[in-house]
Amino acid sequence: IKKISSVEELDYWLKVGEVKNIILAAPNFDELKEIKEFLEKLLPEKRRELFVILITSNVKTFDPVETFVYSVNLLIDFSDLNYFPQLYHKSKLYWEQLYRDYRKILSKIIEEI
Repeated sequence: IKKISSVEELDYWLKVGEVKNIILAAPNFDELKEIKEFLEKLLPEKRRELFVILITSNVKTFDPVETFVYSVNLLIDFSDLNYFPQLYHKSKLYWEQLYRDYRKILSKIIEEI
């Protein structure tokens, strides 16, 4: 686990590290605006590799519409943090199933090249 405090630092770690999960947390979503904009500009194939969790206030935990609107894989309200392990597990399984066929096809294409 590495605390990232700027877009530049996140960009660096995405280039040199093997980042799989990103947790964005702030009581006010506006505090995360710059990082969210950066993530939204990533190439789709890079963004698909990242499991992004947003923890903030005044959201509906695990709500599919809000999760989509915020462009994250898991949305959690601070009041529901004690359910984090269950929410993470369920959401991560869904995400892995969603991209399973995509990853299989991609790896076959890479093998053939």
